[in-house]
Amino acid sequence: MRKILLASTALVAMSVSAANADLSISGSYSFEYAQTDGGVNTTGSDGNIKINSTSTADNGITYAVVGNYGIQDMGVEDLYLQMNGDFGTVFMGMGDDAYDRMDGVLGMNFDVEGNGQAAITRTMVGKWNSATESVNYISPSFGGVTVYGSVNDEDGKSGYGANYKNDMIEIMYQATGGGGTDSQVVGAAFTVAGVKIGAGSKEDKVGSAKATTSDLGLSYNFDGITLAATSATHKPNSGANSTYKSIGAKYSVAPGVSAIIENSDSDSAGTKTSRTFVSMTVAF
Repeated sequence: MRKILLASTALVAMSVSAANADLSISGSYSFEYAQTDGGVNTTGSDGNIKINSTSTADNGITYAVVGNYGIQDMGVEDLYLQMNGDFGTVFMGMGDDAYDRMDGVLGMNFDVEGNGQAAITRTMVGKWNSATESVNYISPSFGGVTVYGSVNDEDGKSGYGANYKNDMIEIMYQATGGGGTDSQVVGAAFTVAGVKIGAGSKEDKVGSAKATTSDLGLSYNFDGITLAATSATHKPNSGANSTYKSIGAKYSVAPGVSAIIENSDSDSAGTKTSRTFVSMTVAF
């Protein structure tokens, strides 16, 4: 009986909170077609539905509960609680961590399609188990400097990072450890005459073995069109290198509607693949 009363009280509290919160729903849907040399051509659907409930306390702190779900299967992609205030941002739950939110300078993020690149050639900090919970903090910017950190106790991993940004350049450093792998990532990006260039370098250590990954990205925006090119190389401690190159374009057809075409070539330790990708995306 006590458990029932406690559960009922919690449900009432949740209902009251929901009534006082601002609720928003957004997302996107993409129809995709990919043609691979020597492979099977594929079509598919992708996208997400994001539900965001926010409320602001009298002290100015904003609380939010965010759920992000795959539109094709309603699988959970992100699910977390977030608090924003003068102290910065704290968020905890499943999904993307602080490193992912702050690594936009890396060349891999210039790819207009974003899903064709193998994980081994990406310079981002290795993604933790998204099915486990992490606690993250991102500070306010002080003179262009932002510091942040993340802890995933279940996976035994933690780390920190710092970014510096002004009107022309952004510089990033991230370091993580635990779970058997220690990683360091540095990146920088700058914009000149409408052209943005970004680059990153990552070192992974497992015991005494080291592997390095580097990338370069370039993009140019004009009249609703984004042109982009990327290149990445992974050098393992032993064995053959892996590479990835892409060139693509994204066109804003109408507000919330975009078309993408991209060609990529990858070499995964001697296995070569060429891929052409097209999609139409509608955001809401």
